[in-house]
Amino acid sequence: MVNKSIDLVFHSAQLDHFQERDWINFLFSKIKFNEYTINNWKPKNEILSIHIFSSNDKIEFNFAKDLFLSFQNQNISYAIFHLSDEWAREDTSFYRGAKFCLRINWCPFISNPAIFYIPWGPVHYFSMPVSSSVLIASKRKYLASFVGRIKQARPELEKHFGNQSKFFIYDSGKDKKMTHHEYYNAYFQSIFTLCPNGNANPETARFYEALECGSIPITEHSFSIDYYKELLGPNPIPSFRSWSKAKEWILKNNEEKFLDQLQQEVNNWWKAKKNSYQDLIPKMINNNSNSLNSYNSPYKGISLSIMWRFHLLRYLKLKYFPKRIFNLIKKKFFL
Repeated sequence: MVNKSIDLVFHSAQLDHFQERDWINFLFSKIKFNEYTINNWKPKNEILSIHIFSSNDKIEFNFAKDLFLSFQNQNISYAIFHLSDEWAREDTSFYRGAKFCLRINWCPFISNPAIFYIPWGPVHYFSMPVSSSVLIASKRKYLASFVGRIKQARPELEKHFGNQSKFFIYDSGKDKKMTHHEYYNAYFQSIFTLCPNGNANPETARFYEALECGSIPITEHSFSIDYYKELLGPNPIPSFRSWSKAKEWILKNNEEKFLDQLQQEVNNWWKAKKNSYQDLIPKMINNNSNSLNSYNSPYKGISLSIMWRFHLLRYLKLKYFPKRIFNLIKKKFFL
């Protein structure tokens, strides 16, 4: 238990700028903390500050890195919560000097005993319905659903699951935008939620929102890596190398007893996993042995440019390699 309060410092002019704020508040709910924006916070030697920022916001990101250097010069203790490096292309040298770093987006080549990976979690966590009130799997309307944009490799998903009464596929890029209620109702009414890979790495908020609604996520993995297993450890989430195999498995296992048991197993696992992350944070704050005082970024410059591209390509199925490489070149990611 952490007796002293800590400062959560969001590097933005407004707290609501971060869609992850609800999830972060949940993760820290077992300790005492005060929330600040960077504009209304002042360092206090006796209180640990955890700085939350996105490296997508280059102005705030550069400000944060300069601030951390000043902390080191003044021997001020601080920690980092790094959001939004989903491409894994940031030079993480700025982690050096922090007490610890919480990081969204798992990456195999960014590793240290004082770096801890945290799941994305659901967007708007506290405004979501309570998962304990959800329907059991066998009473739900849809066998499986997907709500999102049909892009990149996702047409394969639509090919196998579209235009069938047991499945609900909604292309938000073409169809009328859903309301907040309609969006989550699709999860509440679905036994399985199809969770294709995101823009860069496979992780999306959809995975966690489905879990909160009592729906069982179905993920995809490549021949060389299973992202969610690496991030979350052993888990009961069904995962497949193709959406055709996923459909075959769903139809084969469409029995009420099996579905209800799997739903309960997934619900219990997710509840325990969330508790484990809540328990982890006080341990990190109290731990005086691990720190990033001697941390060195494993890759920089050209070596990092090569490494993050190789890392992202590992998530792809072989048949999508040419398309992704073309897109990388077209978007000048190789230049």
